[in-house]
Amino acid sequence: MNWYEELWEKIGGRPWTYIMRDGYHNAPLVVIIIVLALGAVIGRYIGMLGFLEGLGIALVGVLAGHLFWGTKWIPNQPGEDTDGDLKENENVKKRK
Repeated sequence: MNWYEELWEKIGGRPWTYIMRDGYHNAPLVVIIIVLALGAVIGRYIGMLGFLEGLGIALVGVLAGHLFWGTKWIPNQPGEDTDGDLKENENVKKRK
């Protein structure tokens, strides 16, 4: 078991990317407003060049995310352990 898997088992019960994806699908407008507000605050304090550098880095991250995260969204999707077996946890069991 790796350190990230041990950490998300203790905090949240499943991978944080799945939790964030559920949050986005439940309230996409809220997430978009938060991201825009953070962009405005960051842009205000680091200037235009820093903003453009950060935008470039973010765009590379978005591209990588679209290339490597092509799985179908499943609400409350459980995580997988390092062997590829699905983990069933108490948080997900309670929601069923």
